[in-house]
Amino acid sequence: MRRAGFGLEELIELYTAQFSPLAYHQAKRAFRPLKEVYDYVMGLISGDAPSIKEHRKKMFGVDCFKNTPAEFSEMGMLAELRIPYSVWCEMDVDDKARFWAHRLVKSMMDVVERHYEIIEENMERALSAGKKR
Repeated sequence: MRRAGFGLEELIELYTAQFSPLAYHQAKRAFRPLKEVYDYVMGLISGDAPSIKEHRKKMFGVDCFKNTPAEFSEMGMLAELRIPYSVWCEMDVDDKARFWAHRLVKSMMDVVERHYEIIEENMERALSAGKKR
């Protein structure tokens, strides 16, 4: 369904909510909307404690870039999707919003999934260390 009268950012927000699955929320022990779980995970890894920094490094790698322009992300998405820039420029705002929303949802899913993978790895390492004693 096309949505007329909305700007790109509004449409991205609408489609992100529409495309988002439920994700497991660790603290609530229940499935909740993906954005809620993503915000929870990002809140957990926002501190400066050494263990939090290490967790963040495992999730995202070395953080050596800052303030990457939106155009860079846009060109990266177009390259991944093999959409020529000229075609992208001709695309209507609704279609662009759908592509951006899909990318945002996928990124949030990747972050949440990687967070839980690291927790599981840490638990397995702790269990195996306990068995060696």
